[in-house]
Amino acid sequence: MSVNPALHIALSHLRHSTEPRILWVDAVCINQEDLKEREEQVTQMRLVYSCARRVLAWLGEEYENSDAAMSLLENIDLVDLKKLQDSSGGDASPKRVDWDALFALLRRPWWSRVWIIQEVTVGESEPLVGCGNHWVSWSQFVKVDELFEQLEMVGADIVKEMDNPISRLRYIRAGIHGQLKTSWKNLFLLLRATHECQATDARDKVFALLGLGSDENQHAIHPDYTSSVVDVYTKVAKHLINLEDSLNVLIYFRPRQLPGLPSWVPDFSRSSIDRTHIGEAPSKGASGSSKPVVEFLTDGLSVTKLKARGWIVDVVRETSSHLYNPDDALASVRAMQQLALKTVPQSPTAKEEEELSERFWRCLVADSSLNYEFPAPDSFGRLFAVLCDEAAIPDDFEPQISNEKTRRDDYLYDLTSTMFSILNHARFFITTGGRLGVGPLETTAGDLTIILQGAGVPFLVRCNEHPGNEKIAKHSDDYSAGEGSDKTYTLVGEGYISGMKFGEMFETEAGENSAFKDTPRLSFEQGYQDLIIC
Repeated sequence: MSVNPALHIALSHLRHSTEPRILWVDAVCINQEDLKEREEQVTQMRLVYSCARRVLAWLGEEYENSDAAMSLLENIDLVDLKKLQDSSGGDASPKRVDWDALFALLRRPWWSRVWIIQEVTVGESEPLVGCGNHWVSWSQFVKVDELFEQLEMVGADIVKEMDNPISRLRYIRAGIHGQLKTSWKNLFLLLRATHECQATDARDKVFALLGLGSDENQHAIHPDYTSSVVDVYTKVAKHLINLEDSLNVLIYFRPRQLPGLPSWVPDFSRSSIDRTHIGEAPSKGASGSSKPVVEFLTDGLSVTKLKARGWIVDVVRETSSHLYNPDDALASVRAMQQLALKTVPQSPTAKEEEELSERFWRCLVADSSLNYEFPAPDSFGRLFAVLCDEAAIPDDFEPQISNEKTRRDDYLYDLTSTMFSILNHARFFITTGGRLGVGPLETTAGDLTIILQGAGVPFLVRCNEHPGNEKIAKHSDDYSAGEGSDKTYTLVGEGYISGMKFGEMFETEAGENSAFKDTPRLSFEQGYQDLIIC
């Protein structure tokens, strides 16, 4: 039989020189051209790998000094941690050239393939990993990951140069074998953890994970290569909403790039996501602890629309044309601040200025810390004052640093890092109701801020019967989907909107310090609408 050159090279390395060797090789044993056979074999992949006496993972031929990388892996126990805590590796053994070889090995395409996850994670015995004529056990890669975790804790520069694909596989394997508190059998968690992985067929971004998840995933979703990518992803989204009993699945895998995908369906094909943690939901989220009330509407045989119970709260009045620049944070902040000032009277009182300042900096960090603590610590307010040159750095902060810019950057690090994690790929805006917000780059005037029952964060949607750019509605009621309405909406994405993140809209009384204490409260019993999202 004919095989491709890469497989021929692999088999040449894997064979024994004097005696037969029995190997199961997916590229040989599965006819990729026969869709029916492919579907049947995909469902058995976990069984194949879990029952194998030994799994062999082949990284390819020796090149880019990979022999040195494999030797380093074999002897990783001998590495002196202390000698690695500078940018060059110092006089440590192994030498810097060996670390460069290891980094090159970890950048090989093999690591990014979604199908290798099962190879590494499901077998009872750990796999052997081969490159050229060298073979090492998976445990040696785990030791590398543990070493770099320690180096990261002490801030070693060498860690910053490393793309580390080991950690994801290590934790999935540990979770599958019951070595972690977190179960990695959750399909939603697996999809999030593996979004950077590649697949020739976009459907395999899902199908390759089914054998790792729980039985209920496999019963609900069967590999079907006759279904389009859009149909597969829509079916997965529906399954996850029902399984998780939550609409938080709408938060991730945005923006979409797959043509024809409904706006509420995550684009699981994206390996590169505009990373921002606007969408990280606190334990008490925008809709409190409520559960979703949804219906999936079909267009012929396929689900295309999501009908979800929710509330239209406000309308985007104006968006900032200035995007956040981490190299000039102060200029970015001041440009956005000019827009924020439009939400208060022209001659605000001192109290109004103080309240606006706090609402503004809390908006820029989505009222969270870099470690997803909610709400953001009050200390960020003091850091914000220093950033805006309204306060000085305390004299006792790192007095040994003579470079004032370095000292300032160190002092502001927690604030500016959190701001970057929020504002990277995001746009600042104000609403007609005087709120401040941050949403996707696509956010535009006239978009609606909504709360969906069963979602941890507010969302922005666009009415598909937009009143028109020449007239932005002054009240959310102008966009409401009244009873019997055929209005539909497009999901723009998740957002942070002041006064809407922690379930405040459903509290009986707003706090005295709330800028929106006079805003009518929402109720789960009345005032909601069934919003149809296409």
